[in-house]
Amino acid sequence: GFLPPSEAAPRMERHARKALELDPDLADGHFALAGSLFLQFEWAGAEVEFRKAVESNPGDAQIRQLYAYFLLTVGRFDEALTQSAQGMRIDPFYPWLSMNHAWALFELGRVEEALAEARQIVEIESANPAILGRLYLLLGRQQEALAEFERIGWEEGIARVRALRGDPSGLRVLLGRLHKDAQQRYVSPVDFARLHTALGEKDAAFARLEEAYRTKATGVHLLKTSWDFMPLRSDPRWRDLVHRLKLD
Repeated sequence: GFLPPSEAAPRMERHARKALELDPDLADGHFALAGSLFLQFEWAGAEVEFRKAVESNPGDAQIRQLYAYFLLTVGRFDEALTQSAQGMRIDPFYPWLSMNHAWALFELGRVEEALAEARQIVEIESANPAILGRLYLLLGRQQEALAEFERIGWEEGIARVRALRGDPSGLRVLLGRLHKDAQQRYVSPVDFARLHTALGEKDAAFARLEEAYRTKATGVHLLKTSWDFMPLRSDPRWRDLVHRLKLD
C-alpha cells in the first residue's frame, strides 16, 4: 500500500509545515518535516529539522533513533553513535536504537562491541531484523550467519549465504517474486538493485539504482553506507551516484 516517495514525501512536507505554522515548537512537526526532507535528499534541511525536533523534545527516543539513522546514512558515524547512545539511555529496550548503535560501532572499527550490541538486540527481540547475522556475514563467518538467518527465518539472508557458496537459486526466486509484486504494488528499484548486487550482476544493479535516483525511490539514500552495496563501491558508477546524491 505504499506510495512512491516522489508522491508521498511532498505531501508529508506540506502537512508538516502546516503543523509548524500552527505550533512552531511542535517536536513531531519538526520530526515529520525532517523525515520528508530526508526522503527528498535535502540533507542540510533535514538535519536542521532533526536538531529542532531533538531540542523541542530531548527525551523522545524515536527522534534520537531516526536522527542517528540520518547521520549513519550520510556517513557521520561518531555523531550517530552519540545520538544512539543518548537514545538508549532514554529507552534501553528500543531495538532499532540498538541496531543503529551496532551499525555505528562496526563502521568505526569497534567490531567486538558491535557484535556484543547485536547479541543484546537478539535478547530484547529475538525475531528482530537480522543485524547479528549480517555482521557475521560481513566478517566472513558464513556458518554463524546462516545459523542466525535460519533461526529468525530470514529467507534473503539464507539465500545470500547459499549464493556465496555457489548456489544463487534462492536469490533468483526472490528476484522473480519481486517482479510479480511490482505488478501489484509499489516496489522500490533499490530492492531489485540489492538482489542484483548479491548475485554479482553489477550492470543490472546500477540500472536499477539509476532508476531509483531519478524517482527518489525508497532506500536510495542508503547508497553510500549500506552494507548491501559494498561490492559496488570500487566501481566509478557508485562514486558518481554518491556524488549526484550529494553524499560525498
